[in-house]
Amino acid sequence: TAAMALDGNGSTYWTSADGKKQASLEIDLGGSATFDCAMLQEMIATGQRVERFKLEKWDGQGWKEFAQGTTIGHKRLLRFAPVTTSKVRLTILDSRDCPTLREFGLFQTGHGTK
Repeated sequence: TAAMALDGNGSTYWTSADGKKQASLEIDLGGSATFDCAMLQEMIATGQRVERFKLEKWDGQGWKEFAQGTTIGHKRLLRFAPVTTSKVRLTILDSRDCPTLREFGLFQTGHGTK
């Protein structure tokens, strides 16, 4: 479940169904939040799998992309212009095998791109 990528436990992780190389993970932030950095970590013990992904915010009517990337590996930090939303969706667009996500986090650093 999504909770396994949000629990702060390095031994648990979220994954898609076997053989499924594309997947989405929706995260309800429990209210409006502003952030300018995302942290993603694969369960690297199973190998680096993710090849392409995007992050989207819910704007009340639909999903709007605000960041994208390629490989994740052990840890990937993405910085972007500040985003305010109550829901975020991570979509794995391409993966070598079923993707894994050990940890996911959103942060307000004040250093996002302008």
